[in-house]
Amino acid sequence: MSKKVWIIIGSVVVLLIIITVILMSNSASLPSNTQQPGPESQSQFVEGNNNCGKIVGILKPSHISSFQLPKTNDQRLFTISCKLKVNKTKLASEGPQAKIHVLEGPSPKITIAPMTFGTIGLNINGNMEIGIPNDEWFHLVYVQKASSVLVYINGQLEEKQKNNSVSVNEVSISGDTEWHKIKDITLCTRALNLYEVQNLS
Repeated sequence: MSKKVWIIIGSVVVLLIIITVILMSNSASLPSNTQQPGPESQSQFVEGNNNCGKIVGILKPSHISSFQLPKTNDQRLFTISCKLKVNKTKLASEGPQAKIHVLEGPSPKITIAPMTFGTIGLNINGNMEIGIPNDEWFHLVYVQKASSVLVYINGQLEEKQKNNSVSVNEVSISGDTEWHKIKDITLCTRALNLYEVQNLS
């Protein structure tokens, strides 16, 4: 082959080597856990300080997303803090069957549904009913201790009940629906005290 052909081949080889090096350096700069969000990976639990963490990303609308919690010495101790907005008028128009499972599980289990006296409210673990504002954001904190449950609305204790708390290893949370919105979700593998609850508000 002529000298000119060898020069062209050499240039192509050098160009391919440069492209390969660029591609390898770009992939190496990405974190090992980087992934493109798909239908089931738009949100995740990210651990923070003091045995608390946040749900980051977008919960899939009208879908129950589950999050594994870190193992602790006592899995009964648990706190969830979130902000909710419920259009009670719109939900009530659906009739007595209207129900939104905000948290799905044996404990905690939090449902937005008609209460015994008619209006829409929170049903906690099937044995507590708490009134909520209509179509405005409010702060909900559910604290589970070894033998009791406390529920706070906007930093104020609304309900306290003794119960035999069960271990919380996983939390299942509903994304936004036509009737409710949820944001600013914090999960803790310990029971927060009143001061900490009010600091979250």
